[in-house]
Amino acid sequence: MRRRVAAILSLLMVVMLVSGYFWLHPSSPITSALAPRPVVLRDPNDPRSTYRLIAWRQTSRGFAEALVQRDGTSGRSFSRRRVDCRTGRTRSLGAGDSLSETAVERPEAAEVTHASGTIWAQTADLACRRRAGSSRPPS
Repeated sequence: MRRRVAAILSLLMVVMLVSGYFWLHPSSPITSALAPRPVVLRDPNDPRSTYRLIAWRQTSRGFAEALVQRDGTSGRSFSRRRVDCRTGRTRSLGAGDSLSETAVERPEAAEVTHASGTIWAQTADLACRRRAGSSRPPS
């Protein structure tokens, strides 16, 4: 019995580390916003990559937070940004090759305005207009 419990706990620890414990932990700020199905985004300037809006939530005072996954020729990466829903400007909160790397706050000093049609312009539009985590358009 003790061996079985130890094996289960060991497996659970490995799963938490691999899956990005910081993003999936109940106290994570974006956990409630995980999308049932990620929203696929396309960038005409990066046709060999696929972008997915995998989580988002609206926060207080007209801001939203979004998590985007990129699968490209160089591998998979993640980026987390804060979006000012009034202006569409974004600020990077964290990025990396794993979800746990994006959980480490490394905010950029400046907010950036994105050209229409870019991945972050699409993300800002979706994150600010849809309910958190919903894969359906706003009503």
